Amino acid sequence: MIKFYVRRFLKILAFFIFFIYDLTYLKRTLNSVQNSNLCIVKPDGIGDYILFRNFLRSIRESKSFGNYKITLICNESLKQFINEFDTKEIDEIIAIKPKSIGTNFKYRKAFLKMCNSHTFDILIYPVVSREALIGDAIVSAFNSNFKIGIRSDNVNTARFINKITDKNYYKLYDIAEHDYFEFNIIKSFIEQFLMIESNIKRPELILRNKIKIHNNYFCVAIGANEKFRKWNINNYSKLIQDIFFKTENDVILIGSEQDVKESENLVSMINNRRLINLVGKTSLAESANIIGNSKLLIGNDSGLIHMAAALKISFICISNGNHFGRFVPYPKEIFDKGLCVFPKKIEIKASNNHVLQKKYKILSNENINSISFEEIKKVIDFFINDII
Repeated sequence: MIKFYVRRFLKILAFFIFFIYDLTYLKRTLNSVQNSNLCIVKPDGIGDYILFRNFLRSIRESKSFGNYKITLICNESLKQFINEFDTKEIDEIIAIKPKSIGTNFKYRKAFLKMCNSHTFDILIYPVVSREALIGDAIVSAFNSNFKIGIRSDNVNTARFINKITDKNYYKLYDIAEHDYFEFNIIKSFIEQFLMIESNIKRPELILRNKIKIHNNYFCVAIGANEKFRKWNINNYSKLIQDIFFKTENDVILIGSEQDVKESENLVSMINNRRLINLVGKTSLAESANIIGNSKLLIGNDSGLIHMAAALKISFICISNGNHFGRFVPYPKEIFDKGLCVFPKKIEIKASNNHVLQKKYKILSNENINSISFEEIKKVIDFFINDII
């Protein structure tokens, strides 16, 4: 909890430093814009993008924006994935380094000046946990008649700073509390923005070139953005060896370059040819193919869990309950083949989702490693009996 408040204080400090820096070095042109250009600011990670991307078609096919040029501002790590799956819905991609915008003065100055040279009739930032240092700064830099976003839930930015950045927007939509799951938040925004009732019921990812990698295997994703969201690799070692003992399935490890060292440690601990380590060796599009051909994905709360859901692949998500209800667990009407396991303090109250959403909306201090190997083993046994 102390680390959280220190981080929040540093964000506030950084906001005012960059705010003064932007006023000094960034010359904003505020000319009236008359063109058919729409900009979508979506600088977050793969999980958020998976839950958003199906609504690109709604925008493209809408009466209001069917003839517009659509530009997407995205995280550079997603560019190849977006080129693989979503080029029909987007005319231009501007890939950025979100963290550098909030930490690197030189990069921020160059990028924001580039933003200021572009003009859009309409700009949207469909993110409820807005980042003042990144997303709101991008919105502020662009020259646009109508800047539209979501009223912030104050998770990533302090309330009083959001009141300052709110002034950048022509319109901010409110999201009902019962729509707190990320997919539903985006759906509510799109329905208000386009003035339609969306028929998109769930995230969906269709593989264009489905590659058969193996006949029978499980995927295991040991990575996550934060250390407190990672289940101990000793537990994963026991779990994988139990899978080998009970089934003839291989196990493929997948993840990003930041998980390479832990994956290599895991391989050396197990020392079994049936464990295939592809961590750091595949693109997001290739990871989608690997997950899409698997029997089951087991992993921490990360973007690959959402990829599995969009591919209609069963998953077991091990989570400490951070942002409970926002990304996991999945509502049954959206995806009913995923199971999330939380620490016992959360599991006991799991029937009262509304209470848990409020308690863990910003942060969960529950220890993910209080979830025992035996608990996950029981869940795995259930899935094994069901899918094999």
